[in-house]
Amino acid sequence: MFPKLIDAKPLPEFALHLKFDDGTEGNISLKRWSKTQVFSRWKNEINFSEVFIPRQNVIAWNSEMEMDADSLYLELKGISYDELKLLNSKHASA
Repeated sequence: MFPKLIDAKPLPEFALHLKFDDGTEGNISLKRWSKTQVFSRWKNEINFSEVFIPRQNVIAWNSEMEMDADSLYLELKGISYDELKLLNSKHASA
């Protein structure tokens, strides 16, 4: 249902440039999570820049710190999960 994440590049200020195989791409700020305990490894942007894609639609900074790229895709598109389902069903029936 979700397009495949094909690239994740770190940007300044705890942001990522994400690119998906449906042509969707753009910048997402993760700064709101940079001060949380879960993402404490991001204490500096050098650690944040170690982002990688370990498996489909997951971004990670190490084996214990991962984030679902599907939710970031929805944020990038400015749509909800239900809206994505509706769009996918329209494309399937066309």
